[in-house]
This record gives sequence, C-alpha cells and structure tokens, in this order.
Amino acid sequence: MLETEALGCELCPTFRERARNFCVGPIFSKNSGAGILLVLDNPSDEDFVAGGPTWKTDDWTTLQVALDAVEFGPEQVGFTSATKCPAGWTGKKELGKEHIENCRPWLHREIEEKFPNVKTILALGRIAAASVLSIPMSKVSSYKGKINEVIIGLRTLKVIVSVHPYQAMTS
Repeated sequence: MLETEALGCELCPTFRERARNFCVGPIFSKNSGAGILLVLDNPSDEDFVAGGPTWKTDDWTTLQVALDAVEFGPEQVGFTSATKCPAGWTGKKELGKEHIENCRPWLHREIEEKFPNVKTILALGRIAAASVLSIPMSKVSSYKGKINEVIIGLRTLKVIVSVHPYQAMTS
C-alpha cells in the first residue's frame, strides 16, 4: 500500500534532520473519484496533522472562493500536495530541489493509484508545477498560460500551471 511504503521513505533531507515521525506526511488523497486534481506545493503544519485540507488558512479560503466562482465544490475536485512535509518542519520557508525530486515519485504514484479518474491537474505554485511536470523550478513560468501534458503511469494528463493561492491573495 502506498501510504505504508511512504512511511518508510528515507530520501528526504527532513528524515536526516528530524525525528523519524517528522519524515513523511500522510498521502493527502482527498476525493479520489474526482476528474480534476489540485496539487499544492506542500501541506501547512495544520493540514499535515489533519491529514488533508482543513480549509482554515487564508490560501484555502482563496481557493474555496475560486472553486465557488466556477461552481465547483471541494467534493468535486481532488486534493494533494507535491511534497509531503510541511516546509516549517524543515526549518525553511520553502522546500527545495531535493525535496521535490525525492517526493516526485510518491506524487506520481499517488496520482496513478489514488486518482484513477483524473484527466486534468491544476498545479498551484512553483513546487507543485515542478513536481508534476518534472521540470526545474526556474522553468515553471514558461509553462503558465498553456495546457501542458504529462504522462503518469499509462495516462496522458492535461496540466494547467497557476500561482499558489497565497500568491493570488497578495497580487
């Protein structure tokens, strides 16, 4: 099972820097029957502990407003995070290249196994886009405003890259 395997991950620098229980967060698969998957950068501390979106932070509120505007309820879209550790637990503001590369196989397996009906991914933020599309973070801006494709498992999925909800709030 994916969750059990993920708990054994020792690739993340967080594993080397923190106690064992801080290494890998829960696989965030929420609403696995959805056709659209929202991938955010990394879970907040609160979302990590809850095992999924809590809808209590400003960026979740912004996302809910956007979903309401297009008449999608949170139950109609799937949610996950590109990396499985909260950035705050690494002692850094943002997770880096090593976290993205180490979590990418887990994210792709999660998409393949937990979201079998997904046809479109909305990557919200640089880390999410870099992870989903397997590109460097420095190239993310060239993928915005386009419908991109990625092959995950046996499926070709559409990927739309957008800003993180927090960036949308501060723009």
